[in-house]
Amino acid sequence: MKTASVSDNGMGNYHHYYPKRNVVCKFWKLGKCNRNPCGFMHAESLPLPPPRTNVYRRNSNPSSSSSSLVPCPATSSSSTATSCSVLSDDESEDRRQEELAKKNGPLQESRTIRVCKNWLSSGTCTRGLTCGFLHSWCSADGVSMVARLSGRDEAVSGIALPLGSDKLFSSSIDGSLRIWDCHSGRCVNVINLGDKIWSLITQGPWMFACMRNVVKAWNFETTTEFSLDGPTGHVYAMVVAGDMLFAAAQDGAILVWRGSTGTPNPFQLAATLKGHTGAVICLAVKDNRLFSGSMDSTIAVWDLDTLQCISTLRGHNEGVMSLVFWQHYLLSSSLD
Repeated sequence: MKTASVSDNGMGNYHHYYPKRNVVCKFWKLGKCNRNPCGFMHAESLPLPPPRTNVYRRNSNPSSSSSSLVPCPATSSSSTATSCSVLSDDESEDRRQEELAKKNGPLQESRTIRVCKNWLSSGTCTRGLTCGFLHSWCSADGVSMVARLSGRDEAVSGIALPLGSDKLFSSSIDGSLRIWDCHSGRCVNVINLGDKIWSLITQGPWMFACMRNVVKAWNFETTTEFSLDGPTGHVYAMVVAGDMLFAAAQDGAILVWRGSTGTPNPFQLAATLKGHTGAVICLAVKDNRLFSGSMDSTIAVWDLDTLQCISTLRGHNEGVMSLVFWQHYLLSSSLD
């Protein structure tokens, strides 16, 4: 274990523990790492070093057409210290953008591809069009941010917009399910489910939420609620194919429920697909095939007619975290 001690500008010392490998701990991802210290990262990224500070002064050269910020000479004289200011990298970039805005006008068409920190923290920026940073999460033409829905203390794990509904649903690791009005952007209800929610999907009139040892199901038309028991451990992902609901579980199994009508519980456990040796994290369906990505670094391919594994895709060195189809290609992302 390597330890780096970093000074925090006279406010005492603190320590960052850098892992042996730049890889996220798969046990930490599952919330059950008991190694201290651990040789892998217990965060999505390495801790950032303290921001550098650069010393700048105003260019007061009368022959210059406009003022600008230039680096101060490396000197400790009191005269230089009184004419210079200490700016962080972000602040110096802000000043540079301000100078360009005064000289060239608003930078609406040439903004830096970075989100404005003032807009990010408060939702507004006093600089308006003269700000050199993005006031949106997206820089694509014709796409703009409509509203910012905030109020959660922990990560958002899923969002769902049921067909024909004017309500948006969002789930969180904090165990809450929030309902938002699509017209006003306001949260109209908060439902505490009592445990971490790992995924949220909708299909027709149904909405499904992944939790530990259970999948919760709600029907918007009949206002009924069901608990689909059977999983062992956390349920990380779900997908619907035809009349079947697939759920990926922490113990490496994929549970299959078939929908039915005329019964008290419209979901009947039809099969349990076993083939992975690690937790199943993601699922995707394409052309009568189910694809499952696991922490065992493999992707299993299942036939939807027979519910049998027909192939195993190998190539990743760490857990497979996401699967998506693009035309006739399957794209996978991994902790490697």
